[in-house]
Amino acid sequence: MVFNNIEIINQITLFEATNNVNSTNYSNVGTIISNKDDEILIYGLNNTTLGQLLEFPNQVSGMVIKKDIKYVIAGVFDSSSILSVGDTVINTEKNFEIPIGPELIERVVDIFGRPIDGKGPINSKMTDNAFKLPLRIMDRETLLEPLQNGIKYNDIIIPINKGQHIELVNDIPTETAISTIINQKAQKITCIYVAIGSIENVINKLEKENAMDYTIIINVPTSSNALTKFMMPFIACTFAEYFRDRGEDALVLYDNLIYSDYKYFPISLYSTFDRGCYANAKYVNSFTRGAVTRTGSFTSVALNKTKMDFINSITIPSSTPIPTPTTIPTPTTTPTPTTTPTPTTTQVTPPITKSEPMLNKTQIILLIIIIILGLLVLGLGFYIIKKNFLYKQLL
Repeated sequence: MVFNNIEIINQITLFEATNNVNSTNYSNVGTIISNKDDEILIYGLNNTTLGQLLEFPNQVSGMVIKKDIKYVIAGVFDSSSILSVGDTVINTEKNFEIPIGPELIERVVDIFGRPIDGKGPINSKMTDNAFKLPLRIMDRETLLEPLQNGIKYNDIIIPINKGQHIELVNDIPTETAISTIINQKAQKITCIYVAIGSIENVINKLEKENAMDYTIIINVPTSSNALTKFMMPFIACTFAEYFRDRGEDALVLYDNLIYSDYKYFPISLYSTFDRGCYANAKYVNSFTRGAVTRTGSFTSVALNKTKMDFINSITIPSSTPIPTPTTIPTPTTTPTPTTTPTPTTTQVTPPITKSEPMLNKTQIILLIIIIILGLLVLGLGFYIIKKNFLYKQLL
């Protein structure tokens, strides 16, 4: 947040004193009292909740990112430079809903689910809220089924299970994402690729391997503001949860997004990691009303690039330089060297110090007692297990 508490209190106090208003009169409307770095401080809007969409002048849309009693802090998806202090803001009373479903496969969309690949509109039949709570613990399954990403050293050293959320750091995050998507062709896993900037090379490689047949791409320009990039993980999670809740497997790959915009993205990325899980068959059966009885998974992998340029820019301060000795001029006449007596060297033997034991007698006795008690407990456990086994055999 670019607004601190002291600044917010001063702005609200000044606005109330100047206009002689009360926040109770602002239920579904508000007034802009400050605009800074695409974040808008709005007085009023008491009936709003986090994640609701707002309507600004000049057809600018925004969303509530912080809510308090008297004020709301909102972000805008467009440029905030055309907004000014005193403009009226209206609460649309709508949540951030996006289209979901299999119609999005093979398409490139933005954070609103709108196509940006020039292949026509997407006739999606369903929508869902982008801000959802993660599954309960009782609805989750143990992570036991592996997910191969096609890179041997990753599959051996850093294995990934279905339903896991993990971050991988290497020098080639984009190539790793492409290899992982291509490797899921035989696994029947729907992949969701999230990236910022130009991705023409990625699309060409996926189309060459026929990997777009099971892939959804979420892409925004590099010039997008912070709120647009902040919403990308939430949109990807909503797409993936559609397949997970219906007994299918989904994989979300975030391609080097932290390196692209380090300001707000880690907050949204790590706040959505708990939404990735392995849903058990009971939850899927209940969600689909008995139509599907198998498990479903949603795996999220964040791929980030090693910041070697940052590491190379670090300079280690050198110590104080040693002054260069001045050269002494050689005398013209060579003096006769005088013989110096050879000094007698005496060898000094260092005193022998007796090393102290690592444990004293009291510690050794306590350690022996602990070992004996552990053996007794272990033997008692084996005895109880054997007795129960024999009792079951007799029955």
